[in-house]
Amino acid sequence: MGITKTLDRAKAAVWWPGMSSQLKETVENCTVCSKERSNRTVPLIPTPLPSRPWQCVGTDLFEWKGQSYLLVVDYLLRYPEIARLSDATSKVVIEHMKSFFSRHGIPEEVRSDNGPQYSSAAFAKFASEYKFSHITSSPLHPQSNGEAERMVRTVKSLLKKATDPYLALLAYRATPLANGFSPSELLMGRQIRSVVPKLPHVLHPRVLPWKEIQTKEAIGKEDQKRRFDKRHATKVLKPLSEGTTVWVRDRREPGKVLQDESTPRSYRLQTQSTTVRRNRRHLVNIPPSQQEEIPEKTPQPHFESAHHQTDTSTFTTQES
Repeated sequence: MGITKTLDRAKAAVWWPGMSSQLKETVENCTVCSKERSNRTVPLIPTPLPSRPWQCVGTDLFEWKGQSYLLVVDYLLRYPEIARLSDATSKVVIEHMKSFFSRHGIPEEVRSDNGPQYSSAAFAKFASEYKFSHITSSPLHPQSNGEAERMVRTVKSLLKKATDPYLALLAYRATPLANGFSPSELLMGRQIRSVVPKLPHVLHPRVLPWKEIQTKEAIGKEDQKRRFDKRHATKVLKPLSEGTTVWVRDRREPGKVLQDESTPRSYRLQTQSTTVRRNRRHLVNIPPSQQEEIPEKTPQPHFESAHHQTDTSTFTTQES
């Protein structure tokens, strides 16, 4: 059992000086316990607020009624672009993203997971030619691309309720956000006409109070962090140093920390079979006296499935 239950059980039968500290140390140094232990949720790191529209976008793929779709959403405006994919390959994804960029401009940053469509050489070439930074999240940690993940849930909810998906998307784009402006108004500087009647003068372009909007967005992000941390009773995990052996929970094997990635809570590890990148939340400390040896070699990386993959990308990574 855990520390508390072990102490309760012992106190019901025996006692000796220093019993509590000794039992606590025994449980903390138990190899089996450490391998089954899960880390607490870590505090939320809000994504930096972009300074202008279409500066930073998130992208993800999702399925609806057996059909694959591509979603791209602006991190400041929460304006979604969606395309149905004839084939879920890098080539098709890139063609649709080029179409989005031709309408709104090329963003400075594109955030995604490590799905095969985004980790391919073709997408790397696309990022180089279009001159944007491709930021990927650690495998099994979709929170790093939270804006796209949340928008996927929103879009799926709209599609479930709608008989006309285009009117459903129009309704979302025309509905005011918490900052008082709709995604379309933030993008275009004007409200858009929908099936809900509007006075003609509100459809004309106007200058938006961007400083006020960004202040409201910043306050909203801080409030979201506060509520998330309180709801999940988050705990800060100690950073891992190079050479530390940890238990990689999803792979059920030990791994040695090779390096600390440039972004928060992301580590490159060497396991007995390959190299992987994981978020700190998926790595559990192994007692020093019980650490298992990892072969001193650099194995060839291999690709895992789309939802459980090794990242071999050389692009920047971002954690939250």
